[in-house]
Amino acid sequence: MPRAASRLACTSETRSKSRLAKTAVSNCWLLHTGRAERLSPGEGGIDIRGILRHMPPGVPVALEVPMTAMSAAEGAEAVARRVRQAAGRLLAA
Repeated sequence: MPRAASRLACTSETRSKSRLAKTAVSNCWLLHTGRAERLSPGEGGIDIRGILRHMPPGVPVALEVPMTAMSAAEGAEAVARRVRQAAGRLLAA
């Protein structure tokens, strides 16, 4: 990310309509989504089944699926249940 854009990311300065500000807002949104609001396994655009097919049998797989908004609204247990159910559906298919 260019230095100027990184300074603008996630600040009130990004409210202007300049191209640089729009880029900073987009980057801010992408960073937030990647760090705090991911989708459950199989719900996004990544071909997780394809990745798993190419892994050797018996390799442990871990899930890291932060969902801060859902966790705040429904609790960590609800998030864990949703992620577990999605992972089960993914592996069963």
